[in-house]
Amino acid sequence: MTATRPIAAASLALFALLLTGCAGASNAGDSAEAKPEAKAEVAADQTPQEACDLMKGSLEELVELSSAENVATLTSDPTTAVAALKTTEASMREAAAKVTNADVVDAANGASGAMTEYTAFLDVVVSDPANADLSKLSEQVTALQTGIAELGEVCSL
Repeated sequence: MTATRPIAAASLALFALLLTGCAGASNAGDSAEAKPEAKAEVAADQTPQEACDLMKGSLEELVELSSAENVATLTSDPTTAVAALKTTEASMREAAAKVTNADVVDAANGASGAMTEYTAFLDVVVSDPANADLSKLSEQVTALQTGIAELGEVCSL
């Protein structure tokens, strides 16, 4: 288990760096303070803003995980870190499932899918570091960063 900590710490440090740009940009272009949970019903004629608002909450959770205070705590306890990522991943997956706007759906699903893969990867790293393919770490981080960036472009985050 002691080998898990440095691996998880490195993975989470990369995660924090990945989201550094998101933290400052998460509220850019957001004039409405819409709450995703208030939009439980998705209309067939969902606007791009409504679709983006659905994703906003889970992206804010992701940004919160990357705060310096949280990263310091999470890197010292990899199991807790993965649990927190799983919670955020589930939130993102649920939000993406509610997106129906044609302009946003691909980016929402891309970001959600990348988050799912990254979380699953880190889960293996923490639970079974001996069998984790660490050569894939950079690829996983890049995929997550790309997914979030593409969603950010569509949603003007």
